[in-house]
Amino acid sequence: MKKIIALMLITALLSSLFIGCTNNGQEKEYTTAIIGYSGYYISGLKKEYEIRDYEGFKGKKGPEKVTFNHKGKQITVSLSETEGKFFRNNYYPVYEYGDIAWFNPNGDLERYNWDIPKLSEIKRKCSEEEAIRVASEFVSEITDPDLYTVSVNDSESWKEYVVSFTKYVDGIKTTEELQVRVNYHGELNRYVADMVNQFSTDTKNPFDMDKVKKTVYERLNGFIEKVKYNYDRLEYKDEEFRLTKLKDGSLAIQYTVEVLFVTAIDEYEEMHSGVLIKMLVMQ
Repeated sequence: MKKIIALMLITALLSSLFIGCTNNGQEKEYTTAIIGYSGYYISGLKKEYEIRDYEGFKGKKGPEKVTFNHKGKQITVSLSETEGKFFRNNYYPVYEYGDIAWFNPNGDLERYNWDIPKLSEIKRKCSEEEAIRVASEFVSEITDPDLYTVSVNDSESWKEYVVSFTKYVDGIKTTEELQVRVNYHGELNRYVADMVNQFSTDTKNPFDMDKVKKTVYERLNGFIEKVKYNYDRLEYKDEEFRLTKLKDGSLAIQYTVEVLFVTAIDEYEEMHSGVLIKMLVMQ
């Protein structure tokens, strides 16, 4: 009996060691690539990865049929003879219907302009709840608004609400986002989106976010190491990690940050122009 128990313990130990070795062998290091930057305070920055799939969409035309509502009427048009143009950070192009609407290769609306005159005197400013309702009704013509997390920004300078519909996967933002601007009269003003319907409900985040952050900061420190001693402190602004999809269909983390350089002059601080950096973290 003692021999059997001892044999079982040895077998269990060897199995655990084997599994551990296998997992270690399969563990992948994350790689980084700069996909965009602006500013001149950091030397050595260069674009290392082209997120747009120029070759994959070379020669391809727009969707055969797209249908959308315009001024209360449903319009169906063909974009099959329209060449796509690359905007923003999508890996795919969008196809234009005049100056009114832009569609992705799946026919989803990704940009729309309403011809709304400038606001006159506002007798009654609509509420945030009303703005969300108006925006949600519009988004429901494109996709299911319930799949997104809604946030609202009150832009007083433009006299409008900016209603954002952002898709999350495992608690992390994705680059799939629809933004609808509703003016204080409760009218639709502008719409722009990124990567509509690119992330399904089955999508999972395959990244260890702690490891992602460690990888990003190691790379970032490598850039600022040579210049940080020229300033009293550095400040990271608008830092963001988002799950995105690449042109080969794989997932990556898109990291965006603005690095500000601060010099102390007596009791005052001088904030120098920042350097905006966009980076991918890939498996």
